[in-house]
Amino acid sequence: MNSNATVEDFIFTGIKLPGNFTNTGFTSKPVNANVFPGLNTLGLSLVRADFGVGGVNVPHYHPRATEIAGMLHFQMNVGESPAAILGSFDSQNPGLMKIPSTIFGSDINEELLEKAFGLSSKDLRKLKKKFSSS
Repeated sequence: MNSNATVEDFIFTGIKLPGNFTNTGFTSKPVNANVFPGLNTLGLSLVRADFGVGGVNVPHYHPRATEIAGMLHFQMNVGESPAAILGSFDSQNPGLMKIPSTIFGSDINEELLEKAFGLSSKDLRKLKKKFSSS
């Protein structure tokens, strides 16, 4: 592996266009040292996020970084046309924890989840099925 920096390390065009939209009307493209080597050792990363009309980035947080939106946050396009944002992080590897899949896709005791969220066991099963990674 060559450790010399090249001009290409400081050119990144990967955020010109949005990615593929999810069923929530949202897509994101992380920009970090893995795809843009010029960011290496700077302690920062970026993300391009695009929203269709009504598109939602589910409640989430970044365990190894902060961004302008604060700790636990979400975004929703309430406009009448598609929208795009550029987010910045104070970390080279900010991480991402999506709350729905973190909670309902986990092995947290079902009785606890039913009581904490006021859910019936039937509703909880639906959520666990939807957000489970398996």
